[in-house]
Amino acid sequence: MRFSTIAAALLPVGAAFAQQTFTVKVGENGTLTYDPPTVNAQNGDTIEFQFLSKNHTVTQSTFAAPCSNITTNGVVTGVDSGFQFVPANATSFPVWSITVNNASTPLWFYCRQAQ
Repeated sequence: MRFSTIAAALLPVGAAFAQQTFTVKVGENGTLTYDPPTVNAQNGDTIEFQFLSKNHTVTQSTFAAPCSNITTNGVVTGVDSGFQFVPANATSFPVWSITVNNASTPLWFYCRQAQ
């Protein structure tokens, strides 16, 4: 099975700014995508993942292994939203958020939902 792999690269952009909140749409229009596919966030910024359709996750991976959970000694150590089911007739949508603590290190995410 194939998985949707999207990178949310959190890279520093230089000068310090007020804390921001970035919204990433997950599964918009029934797609297996994150929109936007990248975010340039600073320490203290928040990234909100808004789940818009079907049943998706935001699961941390690495560039080297883009569709695998991050593990250390067999223990999952990356963040994971868990599956967020959104019915077709939904009028409100689940949101899962993370706060950026180390903007100098990119974070990569994928969806564990099979096509």
